[in-house]
Amino acid sequence: MKDLIRSLESVGVKFEKGLCERDFKRIKEIYGITFPEVWKRFYKAGLPVSIKKDEKKLSSPMPFPIWNDYSEENVERIKTKMKKPYEWLKSDVLTSFDSNKPFWLKDWGTLPETKEEAAIRFDELIKTAPVLIPVYSHRYVPMLENIIDPPVISTVGIDTIMYGKNQFDYLQNEFIKPQIDPIPFWNGIILK
Repeated sequence: MKDLIRSLESVGVKFEKGLCERDFKRIKEIYGITFPEVWKRFYKAGLPVSIKKDEKKLSSPMPFPIWNDYSEENVERIKTKMKKPYEWLKSDVLTSFDSNKPFWLKDWGTLPETKEEAAIRFDELIKTAPVLIPVYSHRYVPMLENIIDPPVISTVGIDTIMYGKNQFDYLQNEFIKPQIDPIPFWNGIILK
């Protein structure tokens, strides 16, 4: 973990002292979450708190959850961040019912006939969804039982993609950016 943290520091991620067992216990009490084992080891080694993207511009304020800040304001900010993926997705699903192409996955069962029915069924569905733990911006790791290194997703409603197959893959993709051969025209878009 120390090598990984040094690599992240070299690209501008700022770390503070890592979490201790007392922090993990308090986080579980406050948020009802248990970090997957690999994330627990990472947060023990150091807690990412900010990133300097380049010399002129800092990323948005508080892109990382500050897990050891137990102030009322910060706790509410993290709780809100934990609710957002479900709210964004519900909003997109319900908005899609206003068009001729409602968004409804086969895994969710029969397509509801009305937007109101979709809202009720969606609320029931999310009760069975894994808790998403925020790790950075709108990137989340699912809390899955007995999975020590789950994938990381990026989610804003139906715009949800896999951002890394595990923690290392995610951190490489998000911050270290693998070197890729130039693709005329597309590199500027891909590497933005």
